[in-house]
Amino acid sequence: GTGKKMNVTYGTMTSIVKPMELRSMVSDYATYMRLINEGFTNTGGVRQFTDAEIDRWEQAKLNPAGLNSLGIPNYVSSPNTDWVKELYKDNVVTDHNLSINGSTEKTRYLLSGQYLNNAGVVENTGVKRFNYRINLEADATDWLTVGARLFNETRKLGTSDFSNASFYLGATSPGLYPYYNGKYGGSELTQDRSNNVLTALKQEIGSRTFTLVNSAFYAKAKLLPGLSLDINYNYIKKYNEGNSYTNPDRRQQTRFSDGTVSTPAGASVGNENLYTGFFNN
Repeated sequence: GTGKKMNVTYGTMTSIVKPMELRSMVSDYATYMRLINEGFTNTGGVRQFTDAEIDRWEQAKLNPAGLNSLGIPNYVSSPNTDWVKELYKDNVVTDHNLSINGSTEKTRYLLSGQYLNNAGVVENTGVKRFNYRINLEADATDWLTVGARLFNETRKLGTSDFSNASFYLGATSPGLYPYYNGKYGGSELTQDRSNNVLTALKQEIGSRTFTLVNSAFYAKAKLLPGLSLDINYNYIKKYNEGNSYTNPDRRQQTRFSDGTVSTPAGASVGNENLYTGFFNN
């Protein structure tokens, strides 16, 4: 043909993602303590929380911005944490797409690319994805056509342990503050050995990257009327790369009411480097 002009198409989309059908949890610690006491009493056990401890939280609710002797606000030192709201957040998804195609008298081409950034509804569980495609074809002679099809995709994933955090979401209480002034919170009352969901979520720091490269090269030759020869070569490369280490900050949790620092069981430090590859020619 005589060819056609270049066509360029660009599209973008921005959207808000919201978590749906979230569980409802008790976030008032005074209510939580009363319910725990009621359960133990009904089964012939001993009450776990004193009236003085319950009253401390009731009084702190009346003045949440008030400071204790260490200068810590009441809402931190006598917390009423809603762990569902702490774990799940609204976020933004952006998607960009670009396509270019056209031809000349003896060549045809198509180039396209996409960039997607989905931060996810839980911190550092999202994905960033970039891919592009290039299709080229040219008539080398009247009887020979050559071409190439190239595709690449790279995905970078967050390293937060959502599965672990989800498990501990059912093994915590409102009586510890998630994170304050660079420190993770621990249980404010010694008899309440609850878990900080954020330390379960943020066990590791690092990145995980997955890459796929798929390339195809071909030639079409018209040898004789009714007889042609097609030659194809395909090259595929896949590899996963990870580099992570245990978040050192999660090894210490602070009781903000008196400044006591504890080291939870299992809060070890480790490092991991991972590289796996698959090649196909």
